[in-house]
Amino acid sequence: MNTLRDQISHQGKLTSATFILNCMKLSEERGAYHVLALRFRANDEEFRNGATDEELEEYEGLRRRTESALDHERLAGRGSLLKFDHPLNRMLLQTGVMKLQTLLRPSFQPV
Repeated sequence: MNTLRDQISHQGKLTSATFILNCMKLSEERGAYHVLALRFRANDEEFRNGATDEELEEYEGLRRRTESALDHERLAGRGSLLKFDHPLNRMLLQTGVMKLQTLLRPSFQPV
């Protein structure tokens, strides 16, 4: 599996924009679109201020995929795209860091 550590270790200079994008891509890999919605709101300005043109293009593609996934989850239920077999999700659930009842609550805040 291509982990966040693998992605970072194979890059040159690590910028905040690169790190933010890699974290967001990991959230997408996990199916954690509720996390992505939060990251878009919390990190948008910082990301845009430090991103390359290539990173901005990738970010916008990620935003479009996230909007589509959130539309799906509005119909199928929050967390319906979460990949429970992803190693990080399993660890978060097993340790209680991520709580299933909280994850599945119906509240939604769009990107």
